[in-house]
Amino acid sequence: MKARHIVAWLSLLAVACALPVRAMDNVAALLSLGSSARALGAGGAFSALADGGTGVGSNPAGLAWDEDVTVSSFLARDFGALSYGAISVALPHVGAQLSQIDSGPIATPEGTLRYVARSLVGGGGAAVGPVAAGARAKLYWLVEPGEATGWSIDAAALLSTTWVRGGVVVENAWSQPVRFADGHEEPWMRSLTLAAAVSAEPMADLRWTLLLEGRGIFARSAPRLLAGLEVWFGPVALRAGFDGTSPTFGVGLQFSSYAMDWAYVAHADLGGGHRLSLSFRF
Repeated sequence: MKARHIVAWLSLLAVACALPVRAMDNVAALLSLGSSARALGAGGAFSALADGGTGVGSNPAGLAWDEDVTVSSFLARDFGALSYGAISVALPHVGAQLSQIDSGPIATPEGTLRYVARSLVGGGGAAVGPVAAGARAKLYWLVEPGEATGWSIDAAALLSTTWVRGGVVVENAWSQPVRFADGHEEPWMRSLTLAAAVSAEPMADLRWTLLLEGRGIFARSAPRLLAGLEVWFGPVALRAGFDGTSPTFGVGLQFSSYAMDWAYVAHADLGGGHRLSLSFRF
């Protein structure tokens, strides 16, 4: 299967996962699908609010202030076939995540195609006062059809105060193209993400955070504006957002060291998709 055919099918998979097709600069753009139902419920605009549970996928600089160990899982399944899942571990200052997407059998004029790809992400952060810097290495490899591998490194920074946070992520600052067995290469597109989060706590057990994020700045495709709102009522969180293409909604529950988050990503043409995350912090 030629690389261009794979990219065409991936664009369809991207639509199914509510990832804008214009964001599909190459096959490794599937790393942009997200790995946290908490973040996706708020439009995915979490680069300024990232912490241990979401730091690996959203902003590795957010790992700088984490003092606990967090184990998280993520699962999305659409149309009874397409499966995308991830498991991540965050330690103080460092974290790692393993993810896989599996299309299931897809009938094509050339026969049956099955797309399976995996990624391994590792990152870390360090802070001086309210400012943190971080980096994240991403390894992508195609399992079916054919073979392909590639890697990239992101750089990130985060400013954190009591009520205001700001995040910057330089995606694919350094990279090696995704190389297929037939010699074809797909480059990683360098881009910039700028994010802000403003919080308030008007009364006990009530806290809200407004999120705004510009993603894909200076990329080959048009940039996207993401927005979200997260409101905590004691141990219960309600979320809503816009991921640049579709509205999103979410609910979260926090039980001592356990947390469960659900997100719904709407799509006008293909219907919505459900996302589920479970995490344990100790």
